[in-house]
Order: sequence, then C-alpha cells, then structure tokens
Amino acid sequence: MGKRVPTVEWARSSGLPHLLGLPNDKPYVPALQSRGTLTDKDFSITTPVWFDRDDKRLPNFKIVGGVGFDGKEWGLLSREVWETLELVGRFQSRPEPERDQISNRRHWGRSDGRQPPLEPA
Repeated sequence: MGKRVPTVEWARSSGLPHLLGLPNDKPYVPALQSRGTLTDKDFSITTPVWFDRDDKRLPNFKIVGGVGFDGKEWGLLSREVWETLELVGRFQSRPEPERDQISNRRHWGRSDGRQPPLEPA
C-alpha cells in the first residue's frame, strides 16, 4: 500500500499555516477581463479588478505569489483562484506562433469544461 499524501485540507486543519506564518484564507475573487476577441492575434485576459467576500471592489489589491493584500491585511488565495491565475498567466505568456484564432481557442477553451467567465473590456 502506498504512502498517503497530505491534502490541503489536512494541512489547514493541522495548524500548519499558522506554524509557517501564513495568513488566513481570504475569499478574494478576481474579475477576469478580456481585450479583443479569440480571433485576434493580440487577444488577452487580465485580472485588473478584485473583490472581497461582500462583493466590495478592492481598488489597491496586490498579489505576491499565492497571497493577496487588500490594503489592510494579507490573505491566502483559494485553490480555485490560484488555478485561475496560473491559467491566465500561462495564456498570457504563450509564444507568438500560438497567438492565432485556433491556438487562442485551444488554450482558453478548457477540455474539462471549467471556463471562467470573462468580463469584456
């Protein structure tokens, strides 16, 4: 029988974040914004606007790795938000030959059916 791999849930419930000096989880949520269309060579997706749990806009929100700062306190981003940021980052850093209609659709249209909504620019 293989070794059990600790889960994120286990790490949180064990007090590990506190021992490591990590901030508490915060329900920060980005609003994705697209510029152009999937058929454009310069199509882009960004996360310029962030919200808190009460849907209040966070005008000076900053990200450092997997942690966000809302102007008052630091908070750990959720796994879903982190995965979305990773997806957006990979999309934005794709090479020039992959910036056409077919490649844009392939990169952004996820095969697992989870497509974050886009906010038009």
